[in-house]
Amino acid sequence: MRIKPGSEGRVANHRGDPQHDRDQFYARSPLAQAARLTQPLLLGHGGLDQRVPSAQGELFHDAVTRYNKDVEWILYPDETQRWLGEEDDFDFWPCRALSRGTSCGALVSGVARCAHARPAQS
Repeated sequence: MRIKPGSEGRVANHRGDPQHDRDQFYARSPLAQAARLTQPLLLGHGGLDQRVPSAQGELFHDAVTRYNKDVEWILYPDETQRWLGEEDDFDFWPCRALSRGTSCGALVSGVARCAHARPAQS
């Protein structure tokens, strides 16, 4: 597990020690839970996300697709974790998530988000 330099103490105080509690960390990781995701899954990821690098998102995608063949991965290369680009936001939610018949929530950089309606054009 990679820990941001200078945050080791904070991680250990709140979540346990990454070296000592390695098995506990893995058991709770998305990779260890991948086999449980059996319904259609739409994954969107920002290529500039500094908290969850794209390589980690791709590892999760690869782990899920071992058990679930109905997975779509979309990488928005110019987005961060917060998805500030309105065009990408509207591409992901109404056009992709809702057209797939998925439920309102989806995993985006490890955070469940809810679809929203496009604002009225003026």
